[in-house]
Amino acid sequence: MHEAILGTRIPLPIHNATTSDVTTYWSKSTGDTILYENHNSSGILSPSNYSDIAVYNAFEQDRSGNHTGTLQTVQVLNSKWDANGLVDNAFKNGKEGEAEVYQTFKDAL
Repeated sequence: MHEAILGTRIPLPIHNATTSDVTTYWSKSTGDTILYENHNSSGILSPSNYSDIAVYNAFEQDRSGNHTGTLQTVQVLNSKWDANGLVDNAFKNGKEGEAEVYQTFKDAL
């Protein structure tokens, strides 16, 4: 989905990810596990639940000329801002080490 930042269109709605271990394809791997996400599952990620998904939706809505949808999505993002960062499901219910941690990449988006 990050390609949306560079102007590459991504299909909406954004689906859940299928995650694949691609470590074996990287000959210079240092023992780390490398995972690849392809957002092609049957479930749909809600912009109301994830701030980064909301940003990507706003990019695509704006590119397609849906300025009303863009504004509504930006209003969703504004409601998640608590003067320190974006509070979404990952912030509230994330795994240990992620819960109650602001994800700076979402703020940067």
